[in-house]
Amino acid sequence: MLKSLREVILWENQFSGFIPKELGNCTNLEMLALYQNNLVEEIPAELGNLMFMQKLYLYRNGLNGTIPREIGNLTQAVEIDFSENYLTGEIPTEFSQIKGLKLVYLFQNDLVGVIPNELSSLKNLTKLDLSINHLTGPIPFGFQYLAELYHLLLFSNSLTGSIPQRFGLYSRLWVSNKLYGNIPAGVISCISLQQLRLSGNRLTGSFPSDICKLPNLAAIELGQNKFSGPTPQEVGKCQKLQRLDLSGIQFTSELPKEIGNLSQLVTFNVSSNSFTGRWDSAIN
Repeated sequence: MLKSLREVILWENQFSGFIPKELGNCTNLEMLALYQNNLVEEIPAELGNLMFMQKLYLYRNGLNGTIPREIGNLTQAVEIDFSENYLTGEIPTEFSQIKGLKLVYLFQNDLVGVIPNELSSLKNLTKLDLSINHLTGPIPFGFQYLAELYHLLLFSNSLTGSIPQRFGLYSRLWVSNKLYGNIPAGVISCISLQQLRLSGNRLTGSFPSDICKLPNLAAIELGQNKFSGPTPQEVGKCQKLQRLDLSGIQFTSELPKEIGNLSQLVTFNVSSNSFTGRWDSAIN
């Protein structure tokens, strides 16, 4: 076996078959990149022997089975990407043992169960994408204290409960589930926020006018919620806004003419509401 091997990079080929468990004997491996092939079967538990592993990329294959709990042995890992496979079972709590993790991508699998509270201990985490799975339960309370996390995608699951009140550190917040309550003040005051995508939930209250003060906001997608009242004229202050989706909410009154100030707007969707008056005043 290649004991001195430190990097195995086989991405974007047509390799088939399974990941050989013998890779677990290459104990000096620091990077294993097998993504975008035709690999199948389970992730071998023997990969947990790779104590020096820093970057593990297995995404965009046909892998199935559960994520081995031995993943927690990869204490030097910084990035783990198992997305776009057919992985099943729950997210192992053992991820929390990898204290230096900065990126965890598990999106577009068949994972079930709750998001482990233990992930809240990953203080170095910057990017977490668990979208397009079958996850249930609440967003872990501790996520609001992950100061380095700026990219959080949880959409297309069946999450419930409210959004943690101090959410607001993210440049991308995309959570389309069954969440209820108001949009927390922490989100509305997040200067770095670029995309707010909370469509398809059960959020209530009025349109948060303070959101329009955020200088970097490029997308507001709040459609298919239970907001009420008028759309404030402050929406016209979002000078970088490119996407505005307020569809299916039952907003009332007239469209604010200040929408016409959004010179970078590309997508404008306010369908299935109760707007009245002339719509062309918002276009001219």
